[in-house]
Amino acid sequence: MSKTGGLTKGLAIAGTLLVWSPIVAMLVTSIPGSVRSMRFRLDWLMPAELSPLVAVGAILLLAAVLLARARRGWVATCSGVARTRRGSK
Repeated sequence: MSKTGGLTKGLAIAGTLLVWSPIVAMLVTSIPGSVRSMRFRLDWLMPAELSPLVAVGAILLLAAVLLARARRGWVATCSGVARTRRGSK
């Protein structure tokens, strides 16, 4: 049986899209406002507001690597490092 079945690929693609969605949304929504006002405008808090999407995406990515049995340590380490800075002052 192949490690990269349809379910694994679907979870990986959906997880990647959800993880990157706050960054892309922040950049896409800043372009019209910046062009209209002729000043650089960017909503810096949008990634924090969309953090539930990132959490769901990270869970989907972790599920995909567990199903594929590849790069488990890499994804778990990166997800853990991303979450450790959350509550620090």
